[in-house]
Amino acid sequence: MSVFAVGDIHGYSSKLRGLLDQLVIRDDDTLVFLGDYVDRGPDSRGVVDILMGLQAKMPERCICLMGNHEDMMLDHWKQTHDYHRTEIDLSGIANYGTGSWLKIGGDKTLESYAGEIPEEHLLFLSTLPLTYETEDYIFVHAGLNSRGGTPRGQMLWGAQGFWSDVDPLSGRMIKGARRSFAKTVVVGHTHFDRPMVGADVIGIDTGCGHGGVLTAVQLPEVIFYSESDTGFAVNL
Repeated sequence: MSVFAVGDIHGYSSKLRGLLDQLVIRDDDTLVFLGDYVDRGPDSRGVVDILMGLQAKMPERCICLMGNHEDMMLDHWKQTHDYHRTEIDLSGIANYGTGSWLKIGGDKTLESYAGEIPEEHLLFLSTLPLTYETEDYIFVHAGLNSRGGTPRGQMLWGAQGFWSDVDPLSGRMIKGARRSFAKTVVVGHTHFDRPMVGADVIGIDTGCGHGGVLTAVQLPEVIFYSESDTGFAVNL
């Protein structure tokens, strides 16, 4: 039994399809998406359609987590619509300020929806969980506080010191540095040229929203896949 985790997609439905074509998912495997499905790329609507289709097909084995870009998207919609007349609960969504989402790629998302986001998509996005946990792994968009009690905002935007064992110049893991997570934490959000593998963390955002590739990892085997066939040299 394996878990396949997929990094930040950012509106690139073609890359998502290319990656999914490479994954051989058996009936007892689980598929986890780490958030940031929208913004920057040309087809955020298509990405959400694919995810909703996968959840309908394998509801117990397809887990879609919340990312900070979904949070900002929902806040923008909350500011510009009377959501109280819908079934959508946006009470826990952060307030980012007028126009903030449009400046970080939300304009591309609205273009893909021709200006109006369907309520079924908003309902899907508003119910995304922040974490998914197995016996050996914790999946979250941006990071956790090793002392526990991580606030919602840090799960979406990154906990202080989470990547403190990565050299800021080379982007490589610092040998001998480790945190104190009881389980391996699998994240996206912070993008690197290649997947980052530490003693108790795996980062798989390889910059799909910034011209890079879309990456997945198969666990516990720690096998990496991308929609590109170039492969990775992983920092171990």
